[in-house]
Amino acid sequence: MAEPIPNMVRKRKTRQDLEQYCEQLEVVLAERTRQLRETGEVLRRETDERLRIQDNLRSLREKLENEERARIARDIHDSVGQSLQAMKLNLKMQREQCRQGVPCKCEALNGMIDELSLVSDELRDIVLTLRPAFLCSTSIDEALRWLCNRMSQRTGLDVRVSISGDCSQLGEDVKLALFRICQEAVTNAVKYAGDDAILVSLSCNAEAARLSIVDHGRGGACEAPSGNNGSGLTIMRERAELVGGNFAFTSPLGAGTIITVEVPHT
Repeated sequence: MAEPIPNMVRKRKTRQDLEQYCEQLEVVLAERTRQLRETGEVLRRETDERLRIQDNLRSLREKLENEERARIARDIHDSVGQSLQAMKLNLKMQREQCRQGVPCKCEALNGMIDELSLVSDELRDIVLTLRPAFLCSTSIDEALRWLCNRMSQRTGLDVRVSISGDCSQLGEDVKLALFRICQEAVTNAVKYAGDDAILVSLSCNAEAARLSIVDHGRGGACEAPSGNNGSGLTIMRERAELVGGNFAFTSPLGAGTIITVEVPHT
């Protein structure tokens, strides 16, 4: 017995609906596959970018460490090394005089004792600035005041410091970066500021911390690797960028130098 025509029509309609539904599913599946492929490509690019940034940060940290070692070596050679060499020559001369029966002079010995005291102070300063341990237990305000006071004592220059706002929430990395930048900038300013005062100011608000170092020396500083010209401007910029900060300086010839660092709060 033949199947009724209405049933055949319904089956054909059902088959057509199924075929159409399958086609729609294939379109949806293809679109989802494309989207997943694009998402996977985006994730891959983001992963590559993160790895690249990590490599850059690692290289920058290594560069900063090498620069710091070179600076410390220069400090030891220029201060402690020369002082020790002078004392060595004085001691040799005293020894030779003693061998010849010449009485030792108290003035000469007292002079060497005073020189040893200076060397001891210089070594203590170098050790403190290697990794200022007090930054972990004190504020950046007190650390900058200590630094400026020590520079004033050692050079006789007027190194003034001004602090405004609440800087107590700065992270350890930011505190260390600001301390190092200030140390480098003040050291450079001492060389070129003449008899004028050096002004250090730090201000903190809800948005950022801002450090500035101003001298009224001869100016004319230009940015280059510190190993090339000793200015240290590039290393200061890299220290600022390493903690997400911005670095700027102006140094017109004959009008001194202004260095500013701004680190936004994150």
